[in-house]
Amino acid sequence: MNTTAERWDHLVWFQVQTEGHTTDNYMTPVFRNGRQTVPITILLDARNAAGEQITLTPQELSSLTLIDYDTGDLISHVEEKGVYDHYSDYANNFAPAGSIDIPAPPPPQGILARTAATLYITTTSTNTRRIGASIKTPNGSVTFTTNTYSAEPGGMPTNGKFNSSISVRTVPVLRHTMEEFGMDRIDGMGNDYFDVDYYRIFFLDKRFSIRASKHHSPAVENQYHYVWWKDHRCKFQIAYSAGPTRNVRFEAHWLHIDFDINTPAGTATAARIIDKIASEQFCGSDHKSVQMTYTDNFGNEPDPFWLNNSTDGNFIQFGKYEENSIPE
Repeated sequence: MNTTAERWDHLVWFQVQTEGHTTDNYMTPVFRNGRQTVPITILLDARNAAGEQITLTPQELSSLTLIDYDTGDLISHVEEKGVYDHYSDYANNFAPAGSIDIPAPPPPQGILARTAATLYITTTSTNTRRIGASIKTPNGSVTFTTNTYSAEPGGMPTNGKFNSSISVRTVPVLRHTMEEFGMDRIDGMGNDYFDVDYYRIFFLDKRFSIRASKHHSPAVENQYHYVWWKDHRCKFQIAYSAGPTRNVRFEAHWLHIDFDINTPAGTATAARIIDKIASEQFCGSDHKSVQMTYTDNFGNEPDPFWLNNSTDGNFIQFGKYEENSIPE
């Protein structure tokens, strides 16, 4: 098999799949939140004029793209799926809603279909969309597509034309509420100088985990929003941004404390910190709560809710309203 940089001029296999399903035009669901991705894998076998299989270079693969099966229009996509900048697949976590997947026969002997790329799309559309693929030969003279309706479905060509696709069906976004979250208070570090309590925030339904967050109130992200001089001590509260487990440093005047947040993965962290030896002149009096949104691992944004202070700032609790502005 020739794997040199020879230029290819035709394909003997060109197939579009998603999430491991090999049935032609498999229908996969996705939340229409513009965040959750659908993985689309493209398999091909490229040959030169002598019929030798060619390994495509990154430059040759740069012309590989997704198209609307019905119109041929290009569909925007991303080429890589990161851990925290994209979200979990729908079909691997919820009951599939689509066509029955009957495995397609493997490529005939002598055809070595390769994974050319996995591309990812998101959508906010309410419409089902059928998706194919296209790629140009290195000299740009020929464009192969998979949206020839008259060709036989699957990866094999019919008179040099291909017919392979997947369909994306969008489902409404989930609107989680405050009642779907839990919060554990954990005794953290403490000595004669400071005391730290951690608050681990999580989804009660284990299908969901916290992937991202947003601060809605005037509080500055990752800086304390609550400070109060009480009982000759300075009390702070802070809601950290969700995401990967990481080490943070809390700094207030002379006090420096390092600790891990967002652990275990899929949870978010808030903290109550007491500075036991700070002077009153260095401790403000700003009794603010913070309003947060915690986005789930499928990209759905819940309704925002408040992390309120209570018992003179010694504890943190959930609230639908800011603690000092509850409607009568």
